[in-house]
Amino acid sequence: MSERTVDDVNRIIARIEHMPYGAARTAACLLECNKVEVEGPDECRAYAYNTLVESYNLGGEAEKAYVPFTRVVALFDTHPEWFDDKDRFDMFWSFKWMVNGLSDYPAVSKRQIDATLADMERRFAENSQGMDAPRQARFFWSWHIGDPNMETYLDEWIATPRDKMSDCILCVAGDRITYLALHGRLAEAEDQMNAILNDPDVRRSCRSEPGTMFAVMALAYLARNQPGDVAEAVRLYRRTRAFLDDSDQQLLSATGRCITFLAAGHNIDLALDYLQRHLDRLDQAESPMSRLSFLRGAGAAMRIIAEDLASANFPIPYATHGATVGELWEWIRAEAEALAAQFDVRNGSSAVSDELHLAWEARALPQPINLGLVPALDEALPEVPVPEVGFARDESDDAPRFAPSSSASASSPSPSPSSESGDEPASPASEPDSDADPLTLGPVETPLASTDLLAEAERAARRGNLEAVGLYIDTARAFEVEGSLQEAGFAWAEAGQVASKNEDHAGAERCFTRSMRLLHVIETPINYVVPIGLSLIETLSKQRRWAEADALIAQLHTQVTDALLALESANKDDSDKRKAEQLKSKLLQTDLELDNASAGIAFAQGDLLLGGTRAIAVAEAMADLGNVRAAAGAFVNAGESLAQVPDERAIYAFESAMEAWSILRMRDNRMAAANHLIDALRAFGRNDQADELAQNL
Repeated sequence: MSERTVDDVNRIIARIEHMPYGAARTAACLLECNKVEVEGPDECRAYAYNTLVESYNLGGEAEKAYVPFTRVVALFDTHPEWFDDKDRFDMFWSFKWMVNGLSDYPAVSKRQIDATLADMERRFAENSQGMDAPRQARFFWSWHIGDPNMETYLDEWIATPRDKMSDCILCVAGDRITYLALHGRLAEAEDQMNAILNDPDVRRSCRSEPGTMFAVMALAYLARNQPGDVAEAVRLYRRTRAFLDDSDQQLLSATGRCITFLAAGHNIDLALDYLQRHLDRLDQAESPMSRLSFLRGAGAAMRIIAEDLASANFPIPYATHGATVGELWEWIRAEAEALAAQFDVRNGSSAVSDELHLAWEARALPQPINLGLVPALDEALPEVPVPEVGFARDESDDAPRFAPSSSASASSPSPSPSSESGDEPASPASEPDSDADPLTLGPVETPLASTDLLAEAERAARRGNLEAVGLYIDTARAFEVEGSLQEAGFAWAEAGQVASKNEDHAGAERCFTRSMRLLHVIETPINYVVPIGLSLIETLSKQRRWAEADALIAQLHTQVTDALLALESANKDDSDKRKAEQLKSKLLQTDLELDNASAGIAFAQGDLLLGGTRAIAVAEAMADLGNVRAAAGAFVNAGESLAQVPDERAIYAFESAMEAWSILRMRDNRMAAANHLIDALRAFGRNDQADELAQNL
C-alpha cells in the first residue's frame, strides 16, 4: 500500500471532477480508480467509482458506466462504512442514470434493465430515499417500450411527493410536457408550459430544458396549424435555437426537430445548413438512441423536402451519404429503420418504430414560413456609389468612433482574430464632403435622436429581442440623415449581425452590403471594414453563393495588400514608426482572417481536407504574429475537420491547440482540446500515447 492519505486522494478526484466531460476526464478518472483499487485507501473507492460513473454517463459513454456502478453497489453492500453522505447520495443518484441510460442501448437486455429498475425501487424504499425517482424511471421505461400501463405509471409519478432525489422542477415539467404534446394532448401541454414558464420560483434553464420542450411544442403547433399556431411555433423555434446555441450539450432530439421545422416551413437552405453543422451525428452520437432521435428529425426534414416540396434532386455538396436530398433521405430511412428495429427486438414491441414513423408523418405547411427580419431596402434607400480608391489611410488619424460589437467569421466557431488586439477606436472620423454626399434621405419618422436610438437598439440586442433589427435600421437611417455615414455604416452592420444570428441571411446581406458601401464612401480603414466583410462572406456562404464569397475574399485581400504597400511606402518620422508597426500587425492579422474565411468556404462545401489544411496554415501564421487565442481556435477547427477525413495532422492540430490554451491559462479550453486529442490518438491506434496524456493531465 502507498502512503497516500484519504485527503490526498480526495483532492486528486476533486480535481478530476472539475475537468470538462469527455475522453480526458474519463481516462484520468479510470487511471485513478485503478490506482485506488491497488493502493487504496479503501475509503476513497466509492468516491472514485462514483466519479467514473458520472464521467461515463455525461461523457458520451453511458454503456460503460454499468461495471463501475455495480462495483459501487457491491461496496455499499459489503462496506457501508466506507461511504460518507456524498458517496451515498451519488450512488442512489446513479440509479437514475443507469435505468434511463441503459435503455438507450439496444444491446442491453430488457431483463437487465428490468432487474436494475426493480433493484432501484427496493433500495430506495429500504433506505428511505423517497420514491419519486424510481416512479419517474418506471414511467420512462414504460413509455420507451410502449407499455399499455404507461398512463398509470405517469399518474403514479405525478402523485408522488418530490424529494432530494427528484430532478429539477423545470426538467420534470419538460418531460411531462413532451409526453403530452407527442401524444396529441397539446392543450394540456400548452397550459403546463405556460404555468412553468410564468412561475418565478422555477429556474430559467437546465441541461436540456426548456430547449427540448420548446422544440417539441413548435412542431406540435405546426401540426395543428390553427390561427396563431404558426406564429407561436416560430417564437418557440427561435427560443429553441437560442437555447441550443448557448448549450454545451448534444441535444440531438431538439436539433433534429429544428431541422424538421425549417423544412416544414419551406426553408430548404436553412434546413440543410443546420443539418451540415451536425452532419457527423448521422453516423455517431452519444448513444444509439441519441443517434436515432437525430435521424428521426433529419429524416422527417429530408422526406418533406424530397416529397412534399418536390426537391428530391436538390444537391447536398457536403453529404457523404448521397449527393441529393432524395438520396440522403433513402439512406437515413434505411439506417433509422434498422436501428429502431434493434430496439423493438430488445423491447418486445414496435414502440420505437411506431414513434419513428409518426415523426415522419410531418408535412410541409401550405404556405412558407418567412423568417425574415429585414425589410427590402433597395426601394427605400438610394444607391451608394462605390469609390474607385482603396483603403490606405492610417487609422490612427481617422479611426471610427465606434465599431460593430461583434463580427462573424465564415470559418465557424473559432474566436475572431480582430477582437484580440484590445484597441478601441478613439479619434473621430472626418465628415464627408457635403457637396458630394449622395445619401440624403427623407425624414426618419422617429422622435428619438440617433444616439438615443442606438442605445435603445443595444438594449434590445442584449435582451435578445428581435426588435433590435428594426431599431438598428432606424438608427442607421437617422445617422445617414445627419451625415454621420461612418456611424450609419456600423449601425447597419449591427442590424445585419442580429438578422444573421436569427437566420435572415438575405436580410443580413442587405444590411452588410449597405454598411460596406457607406464605409467605402468615407474610406474607412480596411481593418475596420474586413470584420463586416467576413460577416457578409458567411452570409453568402449560407446561401450557397460560394463563388461570390470567394470573389469578395479576393477583393478584400487586394485592399489589405494595397494598404500594406501604402504603409510601407509612406515617409514616417521616428515617432510614427511604432504606430506604423502596430497598424502593420493589425493588417497582417486582418489578411489572415480572410484566409480563415477561405477555410470556412471549403468547410461549407464539404472539402474537410482543404479546409483543415487552410486552417492549419492560418493557425501557424496567427501564432507567429503573437495572436495565440486566434491560433488556438484555428487549430481546433483544423483538428476537428482533419479528424473526420481522417488525416493524422489532426493530432498535431489538437496538440498545438492544447499548447496555445495552456499559454493563455484557459483550463477548460485546454481540457476540451485534450478530449479531442485523446479521441484522435485512439482513432489512429496510438493508445499508449492517449493513456500517457490522460495520466499527465
